[in-house]
Amino acid sequence: MAFIKDMYRDEIRDGWLVKAGIKKSWNRMLEIWQEVDRICRKYKIKYWAAFGTLLGAVRHGGFIPWDTDMDLCMMRPEYNIFCDAVERELAKKDSPFEIARVDYNNFRIALSTTVMLGKEDLHEREPDRTYGMMIEVFPLDITEDGTPTGNISTWKLWRVLRSSDDETYSQLKDITDSSNFMFDDLQVLENFRALSEKEKQNFYRKYAELLFNKSNELVWIDHVVRGQPEQHYPKDVFRETIYLPFETVQMPVPVDYDKILTAYYGDWHKFVYDRIFHIGKIHSPDIPYKEFLERVDFDFMFPQENNAST
Repeated sequence: MAFIKDMYRDEIRDGWLVKAGIKKSWNRMLEIWQEVDRICRKYKIKYWAAFGTLLGAVRHGGFIPWDTDMDLCMMRPEYNIFCDAVERELAKKDSPFEIARVDYNNFRIALSTTVMLGKEDLHEREPDRTYGMMIEVFPLDITEDGTPTGNISTWKLWRVLRSSDDETYSQLKDITDSSNFMFDDLQVLENFRALSEKEKQNFYRKYAELLFNKSNELVWIDHVVRGQPEQHYPKDVFRETIYLPFETVQMPVPVDYDKILTAYYGDWHKFVYDRIFHIGKIHSPDIPYKEFLERVDFDFMFPQENNAST
């Protein structure tokens, strides 16, 4: 299905040359989105455009011309339902879709009949990772809201998240031992550390859902995992969903999208061209990534700087 107008023609959008190949890649991304949207409607799951996809919907009416990523977000309880639903719906034999839960912070749905490689993937690749074009879905978890219940619940949740690291765990243990809270946090941390990686992810998902109603403030869990500055928002920002044109489809966004975009980007009306995308990613909407990885001579096509041939 064609989601992009004039998909096979180059065009200039907002001062940026968009090649036909990129527009074909956008179309592939929307093919994945169509499945995500179908599943969310079937299971009555609310979701919203996030990050650059939200900015693209609001400012450009579609993809940001110099971007090919697609990000969505959900509240933690619905995110947990979504992950299980996607695995039931798409993890089937001969399905073109590949799915992966990434640590604690996102869920990826990729199209195996395509290629998407970042610059960091050209010479070192993970053996079991998908390298097709993908949509990433991020959960929104609680953070401190200034109330005793919200602050303590957030502290409990983040300590579990960070306790896998031995040094961090030692510091958390000292804090827990010296505190006067009326709950057995240390036992929770020790139980968590004894789990396998997959079990830890399942534990965290359930624990985050259990605490979700304890605070009225939300944060992108992805930022916490990566140690980035936290942009957080009141739950009320997501109280209502509106739909904005996104290429030829309608994309759900939070009614208070301006607050989110301002917190994340500052003056989001101003264009900031991202050349990293332009020079650093390899896309093919037509070649399965496994075939691409098998047949391409990476050393010849993408020589490292100290080995560059003439």
